[in-house]
Amino acid sequence: MEKAILADEPIDDIINWSDSQAPWRQDCLRRLATTADLAQADFDELLAMVKAAAGFTLASPPPVVVPFAKAHFGGGAHTPIIFKRVGNITGVNLLIDKATL
Repeated sequence: MEKAILADEPIDDIINWSDSQAPWRQDCLRRLATTADLAQADFDELLAMVKAAAGFTLASPPPVVVPFAKAHFGGGAHTPIIFKRVGNITGVNLLIDKATL
């Protein structure tokens, strides 16, 4: 049974999950956290990592994996998201249907 790791911030849960993933997935998460759109070079490099992990012989070695870290998410420096209003709620716990918060 795995030991649960308590997170201080929501991003810590993502990092803990990422640490349990294959290295190429960790690198993919890092890329997705640092850019809005992946370039073709990103797809090519990730594909090379996947192929190497699957045991394929590559013409050149895949790029070095850079795992996802808190620093890639801005190190917690992001402006917090603040919900100002949520409306037309249906079927959520004890809230009245069609309620507005």
